[in-house]
Amino acid sequence: MIKKIIIGILIRLLDSSYRIDYKQIDRQAMEDWCFRSFDDKGWRSYLAYTDMQILKSLSFGKPTDEYMALIGGRLRLLLLHDEMHKAVEMKKSRSEKEKAKAEKNTK
Repeated sequence: MIKKIIIGILIRLLDSSYRIDYKQIDRQAMEDWCFRSFDDKGWRSYLAYTDMQILKSLSFGKPTDEYMALIGGRLRLLLLHDEMHKAVEMKKSRSEKEKAKAEKNTK
């Protein structure tokens, strides 16, 4: 009971100090960030470290809610990595298409 109250208070405090402007979402800027960060050593280290920590935590017995939170965290991490990978593949595909188009126009 007290745990739920404390968590609720913390969420309200964090929510009030953290504002997101959902009208300012720039898909191109997000894709560029993903492209730049995908091969970054810092990102790769963060990914490996965080994934390892989650897997270590999962190896011990956890209550269901904590287990599900860990699974959700790992899923979020892997989905972000997948989005970054997609951005890289899309950018490569676009540049190959532009290169082929340029070659076609020069012939």
